[in-house]
Amino acid sequence: ELQLPVATDEGVYVPDFSWPELRMFGEFDGEVKRFDPAMASGRTPLQVTEAQAHRRRAIELATGWRGMHWGWDEAADADVFWRTIVAQGWKPRWRA
Repeated sequence: ELQLPVATDEGVYVPDFSWPELRMFGEFDGEVKRFDPAMASGRTPLQVTEAQAHRRRAIELATGWRGMHWGWDEAADADVFWRTIVAQGWKPRWRA
């Protein structure tokens, strides 16, 4: 499911991708989110990265699901993407 709202103790977050039946969610973030001043809202790249990790933990705690993360480098190559999500907990038997 795309953009499925998740209520957490900190408010509602909306992961990019959710697989409720698999208890997984995924977030796609490009480098622009960390380095574009308008998107970073005055935060350093490290602060943006820490905020993303915090958000992921909040969603995991609220749902009991496992979160995954990838960017353009991983998404650009199907084999790299596959290895990336498997390394983050996706089960190979789920591959269609």
